[in-house]
Amino acid sequence: MAMTATAFDTLSCARRLKEAGVDEAQAEVHAEAVRDAVTEGVATRAGLKSAVADLKAEIVPLKADLRAMRWMLGLVLSVLGIVAAFVVAVGVHVFGVRVFGVRVFGVHVFGVHVFGVHVFGAV
Repeated sequence: MAMTATAFDTLSCARRLKEAGVDEAQAEVHAEAVRDAVTEGVATRAGLKSAVADLKAEIVPLKADLRAMRWMLGLVLSVLGIVAAFVVAVGVHVFGVRVFGVRVFGVHVFGVHVFGVHVFGAV
């Protein structure tokens, strides 16, 4: 980021120092030293605009990545919802034994069955 020097009137500063009794050569050196100290590292309007533009340029790809991740999360949640609906409709079988199931068109709504015996759930 380029910094440009801000205005500092070294001539006026040197004149004031000379009026206070400082030697002319020393007054000029002091004025230049003060200018350098005051203006070093000072952010300018153009420098700040450049920094803001750089940051905005870095944010654009991050927004695109966030949009893609949001889309992927929606896809994953949709797939999980489909799997959950399938498990509820069909039931879960372990080694051929139904351990969880929901009958949709029957009386039984929710339950856990082990070896065909209703163990837990609403009937």
